Amino acid sequence: MASFSPPFDTAARAARHAIVRDLPSVNFFQGALMGNGGMGVVVCVRPDAVMMHFGHNNVWDIRTAENHKDKFGTFQEIFERVKAIPDTLSLLTDDPWYAEYLRITADNYRHPYPRPFPCGTAVFAFDRREVEAIGYRLDIGTGVCEVELRVGTRRVFLQVVLDMKQDRVWVRTVEENGNPIPAPFNRVCLVPDWDTPKDLPDRTFDEATDHVLGFRQTLPFEAPDVDGKTSGLPHPKDRAFRLRVAVNGMLFHRPRIAVTGVYEPLEPAERWVRSEMPFVGVVNLDEGLTSAIPETPIPLSVPDAQDFETVFATTRRSWRAYWQQAAVALDDPVLEEVWYRNLYFLHCTAKPGVACPGLFGNWSYKNIGTPWHGDYHMNYNTQQPFWGTFSSNHVEKHLPYTSRW
Repeated sequence: MASFSPPFDTAARAARHAIVRDLPSVNFFQGALMGNGGMGVVVCVRPDAVMMHFGHNNVWDIRTAENHKDKFGTFQEIFERVKAIPDTLSLLTDDPWYAEYLRITADNYRHPYPRPFPCGTAVFAFDRREVEAIGYRLDIGTGVCEVELRVGTRRVFLQVVLDMKQDRVWVRTVEENGNPIPAPFNRVCLVPDWDTPKDLPDRTFDEATDHVLGFRQTLPFEAPDVDGKTSGLPHPKDRAFRLRVAVNGMLFHRPRIAVTGVYEPLEPAERWVRSEMPFVGVVNLDEGLTSAIPETPIPLSVPDAQDFETVFATTRRSWRAYWQQAAVALDDPVLEEVWYRNLYFLHCTAKPGVACPGLFGNWSYKNIGTPWHGDYHMNYNTQQPFWGTFSSNHVEKHLPYTSRW
């Protein structure tokens, strides 16, 4: 059967509904949402830096509390006990056994885990005296985000592109005419999530090189028992992730002046950067079982211009292929905007081979996107993706949900 081709440029039609913000976006909810179906990235523009918050559908604090299992009983046993409660009581909870039963059955849910686990933040910082943050434009037709900066009188853009096959974000700086240029950034750092639970193993930082920074976080499978104790032994289902950033500029260490006026050392995954050639960078996320994320990282290549161009072209082709099946032309511009933006978010958050997203998709930061164990609800996680999947004309988008259950 021949494939159907709409009689218009589908990517250009989607690009009409670009998401634009013409002022800094410090807040997580003001950022540009990007994703490849597994990894999610929120691009925020601070007055002094461009921040990228990372999440992934597969990265979870997967611990599960299973206390009191011997007290839950069967449906039949519980129904018989409830029937035996005297009808003279005003409330069922006035019965001591029933009140205690409600407490223990809710006890496991009160733990914050299992929950999506934010993967940290990459920061590309600049001197506010020399660089002004203007805003961003997210082209949903091509999946490319451009952050606008003002360097003196020049308009400079940080192009942000997600690799749709690997969990990598590529960046480069260009002039208004598209020519690549050195970056206005003076500092690069990776920040582990601020709200990492204290009872998890400490993160470890990779040894910094002239071009690469990184850290690794272990996510144990075993949850504490009712007394708060664990075996303390490795489990074959323990998981881990590693976030790394590599730039073609030179990274170096020197103390900085703190707000108190005294010199202080940089953080372990923080370095000054010197960019004398057209700037290219990549942020890489590895996730899986601890056996697949070794303590000593596999070397990450220094990115170059050709690497960026390759990903830039393949990402644009990938999004064009997506819209070739999902595009519509509607007379109502508001309805058409809702259509394109919703299907853009669907493509960002779901793909075969990874866990299906919760209510916040694959975007998380601190306590955003992490409470209520991922917030899996019928209205969003069954109905909306069901209709969105088949409206998008991409049945494969439903596979993460069918394999989940």
